[in-house]
Amino acid sequence: MKYQPLLFIRTPSYAVEITAAEQRELEESTSIYEMPQTHSIANSLIAHQLRFFARPAVKPRVLLVVLKNGERLVGTIEHLNGTDVVMKVFEQKMVVNANDIATIHASRIH
Repeated sequence: MKYQPLLFIRTPSYAVEITAAEQRELEESTSIYEMPQTHSIANSLIAHQLRFFARPAVKPRVLLVVLKNGERLVGTIEHLNGTDVVMKVFEQKMVVNANDIATIHASRIH
């Protein structure tokens, strides 16, 4: 059993000739551009820890974050925004630059 197409068009309804110059203008660029990473975390270990602890968990992860200036923060990470770390410390939200963090310790408080 041979099936016929429902709609058959023998020739295109219109045709446009494109010159070589116009064809070059229409070609897509194959160049690859990388966005400059001005907002990157310098310490790869801190970056890895921040991504891990920013993930949702059943129980909030209480962390001890030690900054390079010696300040210590105890709280949870709400989310990351580039190099900005939004933390909840004593029921207040704080924004800390990730490049200012010296170490991150997981608290053993249950």
